[in-house]
Amino acid sequence: AFMLRFFFSCLTDADWLATESFMQPGKTLQRPLWPEDIIDRMLTALEKHLARKFADAESNHVNAARESVRRDCEAAADHLSGRFFSLTVPTGGGKTLSSLLFALRHARENGLRRVIFVIPFTSIIKQNADEFRKAFAELSLELGREIVLEHHSKFDPAKETEANRLPAENWDTPLIVTTNVRFFESLFANRPRDCRKLHRTARSVLIFDEVQALPNHLLAPILRALTCLVKDLGTSAVLCTATQPALEKRGDFHVGIPPEDITPIIRDEAALFEILDRVDCHDLKAIDDEALVWHILQHASGGCLLILNTTKAARTLHEKLSGQTVKPPLTVLHLSARMCPAHVVKVLKEAKTLRKAGSPVIVVATQIVEAGVDISFPVVYRAECGLDSFAQAAGRCNRHGELAPAKGQVFLFQPTDHPIPKALGDLTTAAGITRVQILDNFRESALLSQAAIRSYFEHAIWQAGQKTADWDKPGIVSGGMPCFDPGDRSVDWAKSWSFKTAAEKFRMIDSDTHPILIPWNDAAKELADDIRQRDRLGRPLTRDHYRLAQQFSVQVYDHEWKQMQNRISQHSEGAVAILIHPENDYIRETGLKPLETSDDPRAFCC
Repeated sequence: AFMLRFFFSCLTDADWLATESFMQPGKTLQRPLWPEDIIDRMLTALEKHLARKFADAESNHVNAARESVRRDCEAAADHLSGRFFSLTVPTGGGKTLSSLLFALRHARENGLRRVIFVIPFTSIIKQNADEFRKAFAELSLELGREIVLEHHSKFDPAKETEANRLPAENWDTPLIVTTNVRFFESLFANRPRDCRKLHRTARSVLIFDEVQALPNHLLAPILRALTCLVKDLGTSAVLCTATQPALEKRGDFHVGIPPEDITPIIRDEAALFEILDRVDCHDLKAIDDEALVWHILQHASGGCLLILNTTKAARTLHEKLSGQTVKPPLTVLHLSARMCPAHVVKVLKEAKTLRKAGSPVIVVATQIVEAGVDISFPVVYRAECGLDSFAQAAGRCNRHGELAPAKGQVFLFQPTDHPIPKALGDLTTAAGITRVQILDNFRESALLSQAAIRSYFEHAIWQAGQKTADWDKPGIVSGGMPCFDPGDRSVDWAKSWSFKTAAEKFRMIDSDTHPILIPWNDAAKELADDIRQRDRLGRPLTRDHYRLAQQFSVQVYDHEWKQMQNRISQHSEGAVAILIHPENDYIRETGLKPLETSDDPRAFCC
């Protein structure tokens, strides 16, 4: 079934391009033609960038470890393609640029055509893409076109031109940065437009950053698709993470990758983890808000990062910490999904500026700040969670070894005033595994050890298999009536395959949310006014309107959406919803106000 979809992709893209060359020859001429030696030239550019970046780097154990990671990536690149590779590097170990270095060297040695960087969170994709653009800035200028194709829902339309919009249609470019959702849903898509890019994944290097974020309930179809890419289409796949999620095949995980098919890139992972051990871990167990605030004020006077499981908990602790009178005064910031992406970026920038200046700052956040965000605190607090999330939180503590020879302090706690909601069943399970299987069996000093991480994932993956019908909840490749039956050897096997059903069922994010545009700053207000004006004149919105709106939108679940109808105006036949009174319903510090919060009568005063 996968190969059939692959051939369909080839045919569809060829037909599309042939039609375009006849009907729109000018558009065809705008498509970039890449030189034969583009991978070689990109590798040279990246090596120069790395040499400049680390020439003046402080000589310490963290930077020495990062150099060791780069050397291992260079050495492992000589392996033949068509394999799985694992790149297991603790947070802050420099795996992003090192993995790209491996990919380009590996592509050059094996004649592969492109690198596809797949990232789970849109919150960090811009950070990585911008880093790549810096590395290839001179080469892009020399070629007269952008090398890095950033392809995801929140790409800034101000950066989008026809020259990079066209390669996004079929991924005809040497470096693509995209999301898990975009990549995997494209693999299982059935619409011609979405399938055009599939054949470009052949003879490529795929880097899956934060691979532990792959959803357990879809591991069977995901791993089967990746195996087809690797075994049948000569692709190399790099499983990149600080917490390798035990995806190899074993007795209680029969859908996994055979261990002999996975080549570790790091030669001595245990030694690397020991070198990059920059924090001490502590378990505060059950604790209420009052005691937690007291603990923070006593142990984190220089500032800290506090990560909660819900926006309500983050909002409550932000309010309580903001009300504290201490010397020197603390700046308390808030980060959550109740804030639009542009607002999140602004607050992160403020937090980094304060940290760099040495000013005491507490950032109260949800999981939005965990993976990939390059910020460091001397102390981090994390509400009960899976061990992988705890490790990600620890990666924001003493990230660059700046406290050496001292260590950062990371506290795990169970917030009694904010228990995990019943709706967050996966989080409840993950926190339970951490509490029962890890905290009860490992010392605090070993909570982030490779043994603890492996034990956690083995239990988490096994439990997921029990709950999700062999890691395939929607029944894509297993179950009573799978969309694709691997064991079907009948004459009419192709007629029984349900491509449309598989495309409908395969959803990386299984929730119904609705975006609401927040006119919270001048740029957002200007966009909202333009949308309203076009609606009055009966003029349609452009693609740029939709893309820019995502920078200023907050996603709300279906039940809240229904209750907010009197607070929003809908435009362009319901395609865009705008918050009518942001002065009342969007709080500068914490974002979109919960419906249960009373209105502020002063908000409407000029």
